[in-house]
Amino acid sequence: MKSCVKPTFIGIGMPKSGTTWLARCLSEHPQVFVPPIKETMYFAYRYSSNISDYESYFCGAEAFAARGEFCTLYFYDEDAARRIKSHYPDVKLLLVLRNPIEQIYSHYWHLASQNFHSERTEDIDFENALVQFPERLIMPARYGLHLPKWLTQFERGQLLPLLYDDIRNSPLDVLSKVFDFLGVDPGFLPSFASTRSRKVRVGGAPRSALAGKVYRWLYHELKTKVFDPLTWKYGTDRVWRLKDQLRVREILQTVFYSEGYPEISPKTKRLLLAKLESDIAAVEALVEVDLSHWRA
Repeated sequence: MKSCVKPTFIGIGMPKSGTTWLARCLSEHPQVFVPPIKETMYFAYRYSSNISDYESYFCGAEAFAARGEFCTLYFYDEDAARRIKSHYPDVKLLLVLRNPIEQIYSHYWHLASQNFHSERTEDIDFENALVQFPERLIMPARYGLHLPKWLTQFERGQLLPLLYDDIRNSPLDVLSKVFDFLGVDPGFLPSFASTRSRKVRVGGAPRSALAGKVYRWLYHELKTKVFDPLTWKYGTDRVWRLKDQLRVREILQTVFYSEGYPEISPKTKRLLLAKLESDIAAVEALVEVDLSHWRA
């Protein structure tokens, strides 16, 4: 029987910031174990006091020098920092931050493709989505609001902040820094490191209004009539693993989406920057990094 062990690191965010790429690269490292399910979401809405449920994701991983998961919900979850600290006070944390305006916009296209989690929103544009779904779009990007929660619970040296810009421009340097932080061979080169994944690079938007409508309808039908019933019968983890193996979303996006997004309205960009300026300044002060390029 395999024994279960504690994680040594946890990736805590952000959505649409390259964490899928980073998790994939880490999983290739011979000294690093990442569960087949990238996001357990355990310390968000799946939390229970029985921590053995969580550690079961790391069964058989005792030989690996570094073990961990990624969940893009954790960074802005109200309780995740406290919960993780209560069980793993010495864990190392990986945080990937992206220009918050870019992050919000990319996240908007992601949620729109999923009908904002199957609420059957029809063709909602970005500006209206900001008004209707501020908790899903703007609140996660309030970095200056969320980061202090983590630095209150953990020592600054336990947190490695990374920038999406660096993943995009200097991926090998980022990987070397991450490997060194986790205490594994920093010279290892994953085969996935140079992959120009659309998830890391440019994202995508519907090829047309009709393509977007068909995609959202198919997504809703698959979710409600196939994957939700399977989840009730076989459990979330097994169904998520099945979806990853089938690559349903990737295939649908190849058919109905094209790379890149339409330009954000300059007026909307200015309004968002004004709203998020204090958060950008707070991050600069807390982690001592120059983010002036986020204001351009």
